[in-house]
Amino acid sequence: MATAGPGRTASDKPLVAGGGWGGEELFLANRQSLSIRDIALLADPANYHRLKTLGYTKLVMVSESPLQAATRALNPGEGGSPRETYRKSLMTIVQDWPPVYQDEDILIKELP
Repeated sequence: MATAGPGRTASDKPLVAGGGWGGEELFLANRQSLSIRDIALLADPANYHRLKTLGYTKLVMVSESPLQAATRALNPGEGGSPRETYRKSLMTIVQDWPPVYQDEDILIKELP
């Protein structure tokens, strides 16, 4: 049975962007969720309306997996590239959406 924490209900349907965790964050959410490649999808009013109609309630932006970043750093061709954070892909469209939770690796916003 899905449990809820602060700012969440068991019926939340999150849109998950970023992370590179291999889908693990979707399983850990223990909810019906959708992985999206880019939040630019939400800038299109038709896409946004369709997702809201389908019941999506939250946007979850996740920073790159620390393990993936460490593996990349050890690759001779990619050494020195910084860990990708969700802040890099944060767009103006979601700036004013109500925040539910935020730390250095995750941002959860309520879809208005």
